[in-house]
Amino acid sequence: MDWVNVISVFADVAIAGVAVAGLIWAVIKFRTREEHLPRIQFDITAKVIDIHNDHAVVIIEPSIDNKGNVPLNIGHFETNVFGFLAHDSFIPYVEEGLNNLNKESRLRLHHLIHSQNMMGKNCKCIIVRPNTLQVYNIMISIPITMRYIRVYSEFFEDDKEKRVLYTKAVAIKIEAPQGESEK
Repeated sequence: MDWVNVISVFADVAIAGVAVAGLIWAVIKFRTREEHLPRIQFDITAKVIDIHNDHAVVIIEPSIDNKGNVPLNIGHFETNVFGFLAHDSFIPYVEEGLNNLNKESRLRLHHLIHSQNMMGKNCKCIIVRPNTLQVYNIMISIPITMRYIRVYSEFFEDDKEKRVLYTKAVAIKIEAPQGESEK
């Protein structure tokens, strides 16, 4: 029995064992950290930038930040703006089938001011690459009779097996920007 051959076979088995253990560790890490899924930060901002001829100019910027390692395929992306007129009455927002613990404090905004499909007419899918921040910009004019607006944006992944809906909303009061008077 040649000790050199025994040690060589033992070394080959050890290397193969370490390689298999490393592969198993990598697969477990990949699955538990869900690195095969996009990691999304979805945000939206809205602000009044000017008041002109009884209208407020509002900039709305929904943004999607793909912080993951895989592309995000978006199959639906929409932004809606709802308003509350100065003379509207406060009507509690009540939804069927929900436990309305705070129903008296929730407010329904009555008027759909603007609705926009963020994908464009001929676009079936938006792809946000890994480590990419995608910012969209909408500029709209709102009558200053609107007291408050609520901007609501939603999108879901273009995946037939799982439809994860991402939503974000922000509310602002319609008033002249800081440091400016009405023109």
